[in-house]
Amino acid sequence: ELLRSQAGFELVKKAKLDFDRSAQLEITGPGMYHFADIKLHISTEASEDAETFTVSDLELPLLLRYWQTGDKIQLQGLGGSKKLSDLLSERKADQLSRARQLVLCDQRNLLWVIGLRRSSFAAQPKQDAQVWWIRIEYDRFT
Repeated sequence: ELLRSQAGFELVKKAKLDFDRSAQLEITGPGMYHFADIKLHISTEASEDAETFTVSDLELPLLLRYWQTGDKIQLQGLGGSKKLSDLLSERKADQLSRARQLVLCDQRNLLWVIGLRRSSFAAQPKQDAQVWWIRIEYDRFT
């Protein structure tokens, strides 16, 4: 199948897109998690290139999953929510990137569109709060 990507068009085997978009990974605490083509590292110690989340603000377990039609994210300063489909369109995400876009959620809210935006529900941590440092490592070609 021929799909448009930011570099032009890519020939992609149909099987590459036949993954289970309803798949999700439950995250209960610090450690390394594998999902799809990424490794998610969660640590209680500072880590370079990591997003920080205040543990007390999270309703565990967290879920790592593919974005779904109807997903919305609460953005700081927006005064409301925005559809993920609109966010991806504004970012000019190609079909392949859209198909593979992952999100991190707790039991109430979408917290992070991996690699793009954090939700206002995942505010920057306070100075003395217990924090998780979450870093993504990609195992795939881009």
